[in-house]
Amino acid sequence: MSITESAQAAKSASISLAAVNTELKNKALDDIAEAIRRNRDKIISANERDLAEAKKNNLAAPLLKRLKFDEAKINQAIDSIESLIKLEDPVGRTMAATELDAGLELYKVTCPIGVIGIVFESRPDALVQISTLCLKSGNAVLLKGGSEAARNGMDRVTADYAGMLATIINALSLQDVLEREGVVTRTQSAIAVQQVAEVFIRRRAIRHLEKGRVVIFAGGTGNPYMTTDTAAALRAIEVEAEVLLMAKNKVNGIYSADPRRNPDAQKYTKLAHMEALNKRLKVMDATALSLCLENKLPIIVFDLEKTDNLKRAISGEAVGTLISSEA
Repeated sequence: MSITESAQAAKSASISLAAVNTELKNKALDDIAEAIRRNRDKIISANERDLAEAKKNNLAAPLLKRLKFDEAKINQAIDSIESLIKLEDPVGRTMAATELDAGLELYKVTCPIGVIGIVFESRPDALVQISTLCLKSGNAVLLKGGSEAARNGMDRVTADYAGMLATIINALSLQDVLEREGVVTRTQSAIAVQQVAEVFIRRRAIRHLEKGRVVIFAGGTGNPYMTTDTAAALRAIEVEAEVLLMAKNKVNGIYSADPRRNPDAQKYTKLAHMEALNKRLKVMDATALSLCLENKLPIIVFDLEKTDNLKRAISGEAVGTLISSEA
């Protein structure tokens, strides 16, 4: 993902994050603390490799000290997160109120900034402090650390769980919008957050669908190293969906190359699953595409931003690119 794409994703996430309640933010913080606690041995081992590399490159002693992320610093990081959880939510506090006229009042209320960009030294502890403070205050954050902490930027497992928690935030925001429109909606999560969402149970999900309810699947598969593409394919297969819709941003299907960079890129209207895999077209990750191939689940790739495209895809009209076993 490019810096531009990361910034766009952060901007999109900031809108959902600003509306998240205190309970869910504190739950996410608690999960981060637990992930650090559970993976401390892996984190320390990775940090030791970073330190060894930095010493070999003659990094200055003060910088080596800041780069070190040992048992004591990990405990401090966990303690700081637990202290943060206990703090009052800074979002939504009324700072001042003024009556401008009869029945007309002006309130000064705290709100998130939106997206915060931070460039910092190779300090793994700073990564934890900055990211958790931004989460508590309802802000998305873009972080740029030094290359010396390449192995300690964030543990892969922790990063994956953080991503899964972000999908729960988005799911709850989508649920709220749908319910405001009178659509009965249920959110089911692969990660237990019982205060705000049901735990994913296949039979219950199917029963909701049979009753005409919308079901939003959140939390990915609940396991690290699995992408949201794989989660989408898996859930579609489990609830016996007829098709998997894959919405894209300003790209109206699958091309032989990136159409935004290569004007000669050829658009495919139909593809076979195996053909998409063999041509390495980066439609979705290979695991997800293989699941769809094995279970003969069609995929429609289309531009979500084009008016009525979603409605047309659901209605069976030819939209974007169709991937199927019969293409």
